Amino acid sequence: MEPGKDSASPPRISLWPLALLGTLVSVLALFSSRRTNSQDTAHAQDNPDHKTSGAPILTAALKSESIPANTGTNQSSKRDPWWKPAAAIAQVIIALVTLGLLLVNLYQMKATKKTAKAAIDANKLTRTLLKGSYSDFINVDIGMSIPQTPQSELHTILNIGFENHGKMETTLHSQYTITIITIPDKAFLRFVAKDEKTDRVPRQGESPMPNHYYKLRHLIPQDIPFLQSGYEAIKIEGTMEYDDGFGEIISTPICKISRGPSVGAALPCDEVDAYLPPPLNPRPSHWPQSHGR
Repeated sequence: MEPGKDSASPPRISLWPLALLGTLVSVLALFSSRRTNSQDTAHAQDNPDHKTSGAPILTAALKSESIPANTGTNQSSKRDPWWKPAAAIAQVIIALVTLGLLLVNLYQMKATKKTAKAAIDANKLTRTLLKGSYSDFINVDIGMSIPQTPQSELHTILNIGFENHGKMETTLHSQYTITIITIPDKAFLRFVAKDEKTDRVPRQGESPMPNHYYKLRHLIPQDIPFLQSGYEAIKIEGTMEYDDGFGEIISTPICKISRGPSVGAALPCDEVDAYLPPPLNPRPSHWPQSHGR
């Protein structure tokens, strides 16, 4: 399964249309049957053929004798056709089938919701595990190259490097300011550069990782021994943004302070206090006399 893709549950055929159609047929059949019975009764009562003719006295005299014979004849003539009971039974069967289909469909809907929820939960867990193992994490480091020459300040090279510790290739956008500060008071001493870059960053173990090189053109000869001993340091401060490989944009601040000229010696700004050397007394003459930036 590819990272970040949801697993799809198999399609299910809904029985709602069939159930609703059965309900509609049952209601229409029942309404039609009742309407037919009411119409037959009304026509029988309004039929002029059933009116008696002759003198009222003869009708009254024969009424008692003609009623039994006529009653039997009328009951047999008004008896429902054979198909009406069958139609009523069919209506009951259709109603029961419709109810069964509705219940089956409700059960299938409930089962589908459970399956979908389980698939979503499993996908979230898989995504979390993959992010823990594969997501990108980019670290910033500072390196310096100080050649041992009479004019070392003219050839000192600063390297800002970005290293990916994840297993996904990504694109990095960074912007930062580089300065030289005094240690241990971390006072601003000299501006080096301000830059903004967009780099392709390969996954862990591949090369080349992005490196930005700067010549420290603003150094003076007195800076070199203090940079080597750790009483002056390179500080990089800014922000960087990159995709962690799972569609989430990571935006994080950059703040690193170098510790000597060796590569990999940079520390986070909030952790450097544990490694500060003792203050210099007296302070070097080229240092600012006031503390702070």
